[in-house]
Order: sequence, then C-alpha cells, then structure tokens
Amino acid sequence: MRSTGSIHSKRMMSLGLSLAVMAATQEIASAFSLTYTDNAPSIASGKWSAVVDPVNPNAGLYVLNIGNSYQLYDASGYIITGFPHNDVAGVAWGVGHQYNAFVNPAVDGSITSVDFSITAKNGSYDGSAVAMLLMQNGKFYRTAFNVLSSTTSPVDTPFASAGLTPAAFGEFKTGAYDYATPANGSANFSSNPDFSSSGGTITFGYLSHFDSSLAAGFSGGVAYQMTKSWSTAFNFGAAVVGWAVNTSGDWNVNGNWTSGIPNGVDAVATFGNAINSPQTIYTNSAITVGKLIFDNAASYQITGQGTLNIDVSSGSGSIAVLQGTQKINLPLVINDNTTAAISAGATLKISDPMTLVGGATLTKTGTGTLSIEAPVTNVAAATIAVSAGVVNAATDLGSNSAVNASGGTINLRTSQHLSSLTASGGTVVVGPGTNVVVSTTSVAVSGSGRIDLQNGKMIVDYDGISPVDSIRTAINAGSITSSMLTPDRAIGFGEASDLFGSFPASFGGENVDPDSVLVAFTVMGDASLDGVVGSTDFNLLSGYYGQTSDSRWTQGDLDGNGKVNTLDFNLLAGHFGQSLPPAAALGSVVPEPASISLLAVGALAMFRRRKRF
Repeated sequence: MRSTGSIHSKRMMSLGLSLAVMAATQEIASAFSLTYTDNAPSIASGKWSAVVDPVNPNAGLYVLNIGNSYQLYDASGYIITGFPHNDVAGVAWGVGHQYNAFVNPAVDGSITSVDFSITAKNGSYDGSAVAMLLMQNGKFYRTAFNVLSSTTSPVDTPFASAGLTPAAFGEFKTGAYDYATPANGSANFSSNPDFSSSGGTITFGYLSHFDSSLAAGFSGGVAYQMTKSWSTAFNFGAAVVGWAVNTSGDWNVNGNWTSGIPNGVDAVATFGNAINSPQTIYTNSAITVGKLIFDNAASYQITGQGTLNIDVSSGSGSIAVLQGTQKINLPLVINDNTTAAISAGATLKISDPMTLVGGATLTKTGTGTLSIEAPVTNVAAATIAVSAGVVNAATDLGSNSAVNASGGTINLRTSQHLSSLTASGGTVVVGPGTNVVVSTTSVAVSGSGRIDLQNGKMIVDYDGISPVDSIRTAINAGSITSSMLTPDRAIGFGEASDLFGSFPASFGGENVDPDSVLVAFTVMGDASLDGVVGSTDFNLLSGYYGQTSDSRWTQGDLDGNGKVNTLDFNLLAGHFGQSLPPAAALGSVVPEPASISLLAVGALAMFRRRKRF
C-alpha cells in the first residue's frame, strides 16, 4: 500500500512539475521549493504485501503490514519496509515509497539542490541504515547511509540533510543492488545524477539497508525498518523562458515563448536554438527582465519603440551571449549592477542609447566582444568596467561614466568625456585619429594596465593637486604610450598653462582651463603639442633652458630626464619642420631646410649666452 502524501510550496509560480503516485498524476502548483512529505500514514493490517522491485522484480521486496507475526513493535503510524531472510551475514534492501518528478526547466527552472529528512527506527534486531534514493536514466544513486540504533528498544531517530547537490549522490557499483549475491551497498560518488535542464525525469524515495553485520545475534526471520515520516524538497533556480518560434515576432505575444512572456523584475529571457537564420524580436512597450541569454549562432535583434530594462530584486543583472552576433537595438536601461558575459567568438552590439541608473556598473566579462554603438546617458555617476575580452566604444560613453579596465581591452574609437579613466590591468586604446580626444577628470594607471594613445590625445581636467607628475611617471614607464611610436614620434605632456596665456583655450577641438594636463602623440620636438615642430617650440624650450629638475615636455624636456638642456635642443633641431599628417596647422612656421640650419645655429648660441648669465 502507498499512502497519499501532502505537497507544500513556498513560493507560487507556474511550475510544470508533477508527482506520479501509483497510477495517478497530481499536478503540483508552482513553487520555488517543492516538498513531498509522508507523515504518519494509515497502513491496513494484514500479511506481507509484495511490491515490485525496480531493479530485480524477483528479489523479494516487501512492505510489512500491521499484524505480521515477525513484528516486534506496534507499527501504527509507521511506514514499514523489510525482508524475510535467513542469511546471518546477509544484506537486504527495502525501497520506500517512490515518486516521479517530471521537471520542465522552461517553466520550473533547474533543480539546484535537494533537502531530505527522515525519522525512523529499527523494527528488528538486525542492523539498519537509511539513505535517500534517486533513479535517473536507468541508473541508481544514493546518499551516504545514516545508521539506526540496533537495540532491543529502538527509538525514533531523525536524520536531515539540506542543500544536497549532485555530488552528494553516488551511483551504485556493479552488484551493489544484486540480491542473488548479497552486496554491501557501495556506491561511486564520482558518478552523479544530473540536476540541470537536461536531467529529465527523476524517481526519488528512500532506501532501507538491512545488514546483519551491523548487529549481532539475529540468525533469521525478518529485518524491517519503521519509518515515521520522511520528506524530500526540490529547490529550483529561476525558470528559463525561451523564444519558441523559428521566425521574427512580437515579444508581447504569449505563443512566441516556451512558457509565458518574460516581463518583470528578475524575469529571465532566453534566445536559444529556436531559430536557424537571423530574426528580429520587437516590442513597442517597455519590457523588464533580470537576465538575458543569447545562445544561437544565428543573430537575434531586439528592437522596437519600447525600452528594455534590466532590473533585479537583489544581486546583479546579466546579459549572457554564448555564441553568435546579437544586437540590442532599442533603448537599454540598466537599473542595477549588470554583467555582460560574452563568450569567445561571440559579439553583443548595443545599438541604441544606454542608460546606467543610480550609480550602476556594467561589467564586461568573457573573451568575446561588446560593441557600444549609441550614446550612453547617465543622470548620475556610473561605471563601465572591463575585466576580459574587448569593448569597442564607437560613441561617447558620457561625462558621468567612469571607465575601468582591469583586464581585456577597451577601444575608444571616438572622442570621450569621462568622469574618470582607470587602467589597472587591461588596455585602453584611444583612436586611431589625431582628432580623437579623451577628456576626463582623473586618470590612473597601475599594475599591468596600459593606455595606448595611438595618435590621439588626452585631457585630464583636474581639481586640486595636479596629476602631472604621475602622468610623467606613467609615460616614462611605458604605461601611457602609443603603439605608433617610432624614433621620430613621442608622447608629449604638460600643463595647459605652459602653452596658453588665456582661457578657455582650445586643445584638439576641446576647451581647456588652466587646471588641465594635456597629453598627445606627436612629433619629437613638438613641445607645443600642436603636431608641428617650429618656432613656437623653440620659444618654449628657450624659456626653460637650463632648468635642472621637474621639467615637462611642454617646457622643453624632450628626453624625459627632467632637465632642459642641449640634448633637448638637439632633438628639437633634428626634427624642425616636421609635422604629423595632415599638414601643419595654420600659423605654424615651417622653414626651408637652409633656414632651419641658420635658426638652429643662432638659437644654440643664444641658449649658451643665456646659460652663462
């Protein structure tokens, strides 16, 4: 006989999980944690009642009913499992009530863990132990055994195990479930059941293990266990709702999804293997999810007149791209810290404006590529962090955005206005383009971090103490550098006040004030950072000639040793008249070769006379 259990759920959703009890199937209401409990069942009096064993139908698995002559204790309110046997050294098995769990991951989510508890006692002198039993895909698994007392007056003994993961279940070894050759119940805990979405049907119950070696003095008769109650709880992760049709379609149509429309805080939307060619998913109303998953070599494009909001009740949001080139082509609003996890070879394109709300951080992980193709508009300070892979910024990331590269590479393809720029382990690449300027209020480079200006520029508009010394140190260490450097090209730097007498001034098309450090890829000898070596540079160098410490490029220290002397003059003279492409800016003096030599000779004499004074 099998008793009817009771089902208890902790959080109602729309679970597609059912328990099969005998021939009947009970539909179970949705739950975050689904529990089956068998408490104080009513078992009719009678004789031995045979129950088919799932492994060996002829093995002799029995349920002992009330009134059997072998019973030592009153069985009222207990579930009885046991065996008659005459083998003093024998081993027998009793399988408690079994139920099938049919899990639909699209509706239920995947099983994350199992809780198991049982209260039982021996009903005979023979030794007894109990464990949870799982049967899946033709294999049999058990947890570690809990040994029951084998005294002549056993008492109810509770056992409880919470958070059992697949590793807590071991597969029975060959012969471990073989009645013809009594076995010791050994299991291989390196072979485990599958709790994931591919796990399929799981049959569960409890296993009673009777072993005469656990207690001496019993030479025949029956071994049985009296179970007062047992409980199994399946704990589920978030349900995975996936796009279900091999076509483009409206996000807001129920039939386009495997189970309901994902729209709400913490909702998960999966764009998986339903399509075999590029498709467009559109919405003209606001959609909210906590997690997006793209897993198809074919491209999904999310578009429409609505917005896509990332919002979770706790923790972080997530956008995962496992394969393919995927595009979000409607306004994206990130309300919480969110991870963009992009696998190797995959790409995510954010092609409409993105807003990071309330100081949120968007963290790029994975070795794939994130392309930000539309403006980032943050009302409050926010962070774009790169820990791996590549981020391509084809738009201004915004004056309220802090950019932090702890790994990977971020390519700033166009001019930027940032709150801060940090390279603590990754590489920030500016440009290419002489008209690409990164403006920021602070810059920091540490560890293996690097800023590659290519042929671009950087403005650090600071408050308080100038960062010019730390920028000099980073340039000399090669942390702020250019992949386009040659013997005739260099990274120049200095205070805006070294170059301009009135403000606001213009540098690279950007307004600067006196509290700004300017950094640029330029020609060797270009102290003025205008891309041309001419008379302006001679005038700057001459103004600081003879200075012996803490000199800057914009003061004529072209070799980076902190001094302005003949070595710097020779560098300038050797490159006089050179310029970065395109041609020199209007107003620059580009002498003919003969005049270069005359100017150099005259200037050198002037510098020497100045030094004697």
